[in-house]
Amino acid sequence: MKDGWINLYKARGLSSNAALSKVKKILKIKKAGHTGTLDPEAEGVLPIAIGEATKTITYITNEVKAYQFKIKFGFATDSGDLEGKIIAHSEHLPSKLDITRVLPEFTGAIKQIPPIYSAIKINGERAYDLARKGKEFEVPEREVTIHELQLLDYDDITQEASFLVECSKGTYVRSLGRDIAIRLRSEACCTLINRVKSGVFSSDFAITLEELEKIVYSGELKNYLKAVEFVLDDIPVVNLLTPQMQQKIRNGQHTEVPIDPNLSMFCKAIYQNKLVAVGQVVSGFFQPERVFNI
Repeated sequence: MKDGWINLYKARGLSSNAALSKVKKILKIKKAGHTGTLDPEAEGVLPIAIGEATKTITYITNEVKAYQFKIKFGFATDSGDLEGKIIAHSEHLPSKLDITRVLPEFTGAIKQIPPIYSAIKINGERAYDLARKGKEFEVPEREVTIHELQLLDYDDITQEASFLVECSKGTYVRSLGRDIAIRLRSEACCTLINRVKSGVFSSDFAITLEELEKIVYSGELKNYLKAVEFVLDDIPVVNLLTPQMQQKIRNGQHTEVPIDPNLSMFCKAIYQNKLVAVGQVVSGFFQPERVFNI
């Protein structure tokens, strides 16, 4: 099994960890991880790191995400989606123009409170565990960034609005839908959440678990496996000139490299087109943080 990334399309009704377990089983591997947890009721892009690619996860967790989502006006649930219990109703239904007018208020840096059914930890316990136990607690407010928010469609008959949002790590789409409705003096819950982008991964080229099984069976996995450094394309490169330089870095040693000594930056070290390490360059010396055995 090679090292690299699989652009998985997680189905609705499956947790991210369950999807990861299925990938491990299909590929018959032990070392793998995912980035950017998706709620069980959400679907879409869930990048899976295999082997040495797991060492790069920490460097991409803050990348921009994009979601298409729908909210249905008229009622709210405790979970923020259709899986929860109805906790409020509203007869006030906004118009398409009403919705469009308030969206600018939800762009930029905003404050939001995650749903009680979320993975947020409260005194060491997951919020969804506390909620299922019927315990009362408060979820702390957090600041997130909404880079772009568009209304794609609004159905006057079903009272369902479709949106596209680009946002920072930690944004809860269910909370965004709830807060838009509250601002419009209404109630709503999410009926669809589809992550269409996670950093450099998009849904256009994602594969399902069923497709992955067929790909593995046909021996075509190499055509769908992204290189370990695929997620590091925007990081500057230092080209190592000799096998000795490469070996020193692989040994974790502070190594002089061919770069302007006035530069200080995070970068990746490459030898003969192969990723050797990522780390910091200071005063012409490279200090590895992660070394790759590729």
